[in-house]
Amino acid sequence: AVAFTMGGDGRNQFLSLEEIRVTAIGIPSPFSLTTPLLSNGIGSFLSSGNGASGTLQAGDLFAMVSVYVLSASVLIVATMTGFAFSLAGDSAMLLGWGSDPVVPLQIDGQEVRREANILYQVPMALVVKGRTTFRNDLLRTSVVEVNANFFNKDPWSINFGTGDIRLAIRPIPFEGTFDPTSVTLSMSFGGDPSMPAGEPATLKETVRCDPGADGCVLAQDGLPELEVLDVRTGTWVQFEHLRQGAPYALADADRWVDSTSGELQVRFVNPRQDGVGFQFPVELEGIVR
Repeated sequence: AVAFTMGGDGRNQFLSLEEIRVTAIGIPSPFSLTTPLLSNGIGSFLSSGNGASGTLQAGDLFAMVSVYVLSASVLIVATMTGFAFSLAGDSAMLLGWGSDPVVPLQIDGQEVRREANILYQVPMALVVKGRTTFRNDLLRTSVVEVNANFFNKDPWSINFGTGDIRLAIRPIPFEGTFDPTSVTLSMSFGGDPSMPAGEPATLKETVRCDPGADGCVLAQDGLPELEVLDVRTGTWVQFEHLRQGAPYALADADRWVDSTSGELQVRFVNPRQDGVGFQFPVELEGIVR
């Protein structure tokens, strides 16, 4: 068995190298913003910070390299996806770092060495007014109903089996009302959660055939059928099958988006025996009054 262990001197030297590497960067980057928090957190997890003997041991070097590679790997993934270090919350967040000890500690007759790296997260009021486009982290998705033999959802994708699922998509909280001017959506797979480029085509309403009826042909592209809730009538409207990786626009945006909350409700239907997996980027554009 191989264990990553680090003595006090090894950990301190590793954190010092990280600090030098960060402060030497002239242009701010995701690496310089997150490395102190990440390296200190991992360093604290792998060693107690005690046991300094003044000698850097071979095990310390191995642990330093291991933690450095792990830190770099996580940061590269975070830079590519933009999700790994997202902060939970529905408002802007002020971040600040401090070095004061969390808990004051004194031991009679002993000199206590304090090591601390504190992250302060302060929620800030966020005012949304005028023409706005809600997308990505400005939208929240909640599961309303699941009628499928299996279902899984993460920040990147949606997976479910035969049946249907119902989702509610709404912007972060805002004061006032939302007059929607456009609703853009797409379905894709391959790990990219962003809206595909290009001019969106208008998505046409349709009535799907019964999968059990003669002559009914189902698309075999791994994507479900889409229905959207009409907020005026309270009924579900079926749409034509979406082509993978293409952006679409819903005509009459105020027909699908609630003006009070900005909520859009969709239902995905999978009539096939095989499961489906996909990304569903959405953009809601309008005016907050």
